[in-house]
Amino acid sequence: PFSPQRQGSTRKEPSWPSPTGTPCDGPRSGRLTVPASRTRGNSVGCRQASAHFRLLRTSQWTKNLFVVAPLVFSGSFGTFTSVTNSFFAFSSFCIASSLVYTLNDWRDRNDDIHHPTKRIRPIASAELRGQQVGLHALLLFLLLVLVLGIWIRDFSAYMILVIYLLLNCIYSFGMKSITVLGILTVAGGFVLRVLYGAVVIQISPSSWILFCTGFLATMLAIGKRNTDLRFTTSSF
Repeated sequence: PFSPQRQGSTRKEPSWPSPTGTPCDGPRSGRLTVPASRTRGNSVGCRQASAHFRLLRTSQWTKNLFVVAPLVFSGSFGTFTSVTNSFFAFSSFCIASSLVYTLNDWRDRNDDIHHPTKRIRPIASAELRGQQVGLHALLLFLLLVLVLGIWIRDFSAYMILVIYLLLNCIYSFGMKSITVLGILTVAGGFVLRVLYGAVVIQISPSSWILFCTGFLATMLAIGKRNTDLRFTTSSF
């Protein structure tokens, strides 16, 4: 009843309906092929999310632990309100510092391209464009306003944070090139952290803790500036 297929003849495979409604030739496999455009879109989205996260510079948030120093040295751990206020003070300063780092990376993007480690930053490596960086900074600013408005309701704390933001904007857009002023600005940022943490939990910081913070921050700033100078010298 079955005759052998003649040599040279071709046999057409049956057609099966595809998910889009059009017939597709070949045996039915039961598996659907993911479009290449969708795969590329997912990978691009993951890279963009990773770039935005790295732009936050979460590794630098350890500097904001100076905000918690007044809580530690005043012995106010037993007060729930002080601990809660200190936590939100730390969180708000992390958001503010990430906003500062975003502006600083945008300002230094042309110089960072030639740096051995800074060139892989999201802005210097062109992972994020100008519009994306602007949206990133805007969202950080709105989040900062939200945290301040809900959990931190102190005018003095607002003023300290505004001074910190203005000081770092001036530092990023000009003062950085002046060595002494740049070092003093970095040291002043750490002192403002301590003042901010003290004001939020409503205590008066001692002159001793302010002096030690300023001195330590100055030494750190000098060390960082020395490292940058060595790199600049070796590049020429």
